[in-house]
Amino acid sequence: AAIDDMLFIRDEDETLFQHRKDNNLSLLMCKALLSQSMLLLVISTALQFMAYRSITAAISVSTVVLSLMAFPHVPWMVWVFLHWFNTSVVFAKVFFQLPIFCENGALNLSDLSSSWCKLNCGEDVPLTAKLGLVKTY
Repeated sequence: AAIDDMLFIRDEDETLFQHRKDNNLSLLMCKALLSQSMLLLVISTALQFMAYRSITAAISVSTVVLSLMAFPHVPWMVWVFLHWFNTSVVFAKVFFQLPIFCENGALNLSDLSSSWCKLNCGEDVPLTAKLGLVKTY
């Protein structure tokens, strides 16, 4: 079955299939697509974690896994948190790619050459790389 009836059941429905009453083909196709969105979300967060292997990607994966425990009716705040978290991560990634930051996350306000960054860069993996803000390692 392409449509997960538990996602669309309402309080006033008497039977499980009553939500399909008076639905046209386009609405049924939309319900079928929405029924598969959880699988697409799990696949996309797993691919994100495999690509970046960072703390921020692990938080996204953890949020999706926790939301599976409340499936099919996940609280709305989980999706709001996930949306704003991913938006802030994208903003931070763009911000840390500016030329005033070195690869290790240090500020370079003296000049915009990479020689100062190379002199002051330690051997450890920088925190910005661990957070997934700069993909250098």
